[in-house]
Amino acid sequence: MKINDDYVRIWRGYRYYAYTAYVRRSGYELVGATKMANPEEGISEMFHRRGESIMEHSAKVAYLCSAFVSHFPEALSVDFPCDGESWSEAMWLLMTTALLHDVGEVATGDIPDDGNPHHDVKDELERDAFENHMAGAFAREDFLPLRKSYLDFQNHQGIGQLVFALDKLEAILFLLWLEDSAEIYGKVTAKPLPTEQDMHYAQLIGTPCATDCWAAHTKDRFKELPDNLTEHIYGILRIATLEVRGEWFDWWDEV
Repeated sequence: MKINDDYVRIWRGYRYYAYTAYVRRSGYELVGATKMANPEEGISEMFHRRGESIMEHSAKVAYLCSAFVSHFPEALSVDFPCDGESWSEAMWLLMTTALLHDVGEVATGDIPDDGNPHHDVKDELERDAFENHMAGAFAREDFLPLRKSYLDFQNHQGIGQLVFALDKLEAILFLLWLEDSAEIYGKVTAKPLPTEQDMHYAQLIGTPCATDCWAAHTKDRFKELPDNLTEHIYGILRIATLEVRGEWFDWWDEV
């Protein structure tokens, strides 16, 4: 039987992407990935022990992209009308970019943008990994726009701007979800400054203070986005926060 080269390319792309299940989100790994298991542990304790993988995070970002555009299609891009082939192309690019936006971290690991001296070269290394391992997984006529969409994600523009925005939103929503899991590690009311984030992070996952830390660290990035994105992002974030806490971030109304 003649082997179809396309099957080989798809398999090799899958094989590389599957490794994202082993790459831990480093911000969360600081929180106790080596903690001993407890047979009666709850959700937050389990998360403390094993952390979160890039694959889990990417799947949730893809979910947010799908749900976001389902409700707010005008926020996708003025370049793609909401009908016909252009809309289908935009949705495919959006969802595929969301699923693959961190695949380069298989090569680099998750390096937070917190002054780490290696972060300056991270984007370049991730682009190389993306092109070396994912180009063959798609037909050339599809990979070229996907490559551009991936670059747009890194540069916070075009379709990639939406992926970038929901990438940041997902991190805050996940902390709110942990906070709401009834496994909260003590009520912390102090709201540390963004520069204190890393110092507090290891102690505060699953607490209101951890959510506030991450939100404070992220809110300036939301300022870079168009109004039609931030309006909906804040709407989602506000309703999630109100449902979990019964109150909004009291220092975020000034943003």
